[in-house]
Amino acid sequence: GDWSSDVCSSDLVYDKYTVIPEGYAYRPDLVSNKVYGYPDSWWLIMQANQIYDIKDFVAGKTIRIPVNT
Repeated sequence: GDWSSDVCSSDLVYDKYTVIPEGYAYRPDLVSNKVYGYPDSWWLIMQANQIYDIKDFVAGKTIRIPVNT
């Protein structure tokens, strides 16, 4: 059958976007802890946003928060 008929839009999970708040600059581990409940996925956030230097993780920057699968 058609696979798309088996997928309900409520089953789809999309990445979210947020702005790095004051106090979280240079601290993707804190953002990871806030959104996922643990700090260990900081690298997923960095990778999803193509941020390779911690100095580029600055307050006020809009970032994508990948769905943690």
